[in-house]
This record gives sequence, structure tokens and C-alpha cells, in this order.
Amino acid sequence: MILMTNPGVSVAAFLNRLSAATGASPSLYHVVGHSLGAHLAGVAARGLRGQVGYLTGLDPALPGFASHPARLTHTDAAYTEVIHTNAGFAGFLQPLGHVDFYPNGGVNMPGCRNHNCDHSR
Repeated sequence: MILMTNPGVSVAAFLNRLSAATGASPSLYHVVGHSLGAHLAGVAARGLRGQVGYLTGLDPALPGFASHPARLTHTDAAYTEVIHTNAGFAGFLQPLGHVDFYPNGGVNMPGCRNHNCDHSR
């Protein structure tokens, strides 16, 4: 039987093993994720009991996560920052971190002609 697990939980397990093997403190880690990966980065940081020093969410995905309990939050790490590039479309509009950045107002990134480009930028 194959067990499917949340990739964020797997990353947390790896980081816990890495810390145990090296003696490194999770406060030294910087976890980064884009879109769905931003929420998974939050899950990974939560798996280290919020001891991750720095968490960056790059335009966290909005569809399916408006009220999802596993979405990225400021409590996931000691410091959580979020960069919004497609706010209100593919990415969250409301703040999720300790500090949230909205370059160019969080939409219409320079050089982009559509929402996919904004979200990726």
C-alpha cells in the first residue's frame, strides 16, 4: 500500500532529521515556497513547531485556500514575509505574514501581459 502524505510534512521530517544529525537549529533555516509551495512551506515550518527562523511565501495560491486550515500564516515561523504579485486573482490579497509586500500594488507586474505571468513574477 502506498501512503500519500503532504509534501510539507515530508519536508518538515527531513529538516527535523537534518537538525538532529547536524545539531543545526531550525532558527537558522530559511524556507521559501511559491504559490501552492508557499502553503507547503508553511506546513513544513509548522512541523518544526514554528522554530524556523525565516519563511518567505511568494504569491501564495488563493484558489482553494481562502479558508483552508493548512494555508500560510504569520505564526508558521519566527518571521514570515509574503510577496504578493497577483493579489486577488491567483494569489492572496489579504496579508498573511508578519510583513507583506505588494510590489506595484500587488498586481500588473512590469513586463507581464496576463495573470499567469504576474503570479510567476
